[in-house]
Amino acid sequence: MLIRRNTNCTDILEQVLPKEIWEKGYSLKSMGLYEQAWKSDQFMEVLGILEKLPDQVAIILGGDVYKIHEGKILLTYDFWGIKLLKTEPPSAEEFENSYKLARKFVIDYIARNTGDFLFTMVPRFYIVK
Repeated sequence: MLIRRNTNCTDILEQVLPKEIWEKGYSLKSMGLYEQAWKSDQFMEVLGILEKLPDQVAIILGGDVYKIHEGKILLTYDFWGIKLLKTEPPSAEEFENSYKLARKFVIDYIARNTGDFLFTMVPRFYIVK
C-alpha cells in the first residue's frame, strides 16, 4: 500500500538525498522559489537515488529548466510534465514512465540547446506500507 506524503517536496528531497548531492544543487531561494536545481549529470544522479529509496517512492510530475547566464540563474520557460490517470496512487507504469520522461527530456534538451542549464523536478512522495 502507498500513502501519499503531503509534506513539501523540497523538504523531503533534502531529507532523502545525501548531503553532498543536495549541496551540488543550486538553491532558487534568491528567485523566491523554495526549490533546488541541478546540472544535467547531477539531476540524473538525483533521479537514480529517488528510484531506489527503501521506504518510500516518488513519482516525478515534471520540472523546469533554468540557464546560468553571466553568473545569474534565469528561467528559460521550458518545462516538462506528465499526465497522470485519475487513480491515486499512480500505477507502477506511471511511476516508471515519470523517470523515463524526465531522463529523456533532459538528454534531448541538452542535445538541442547550448549553454549552462539547471533542471528542477516536482516529485510526489508516497510512503510504502
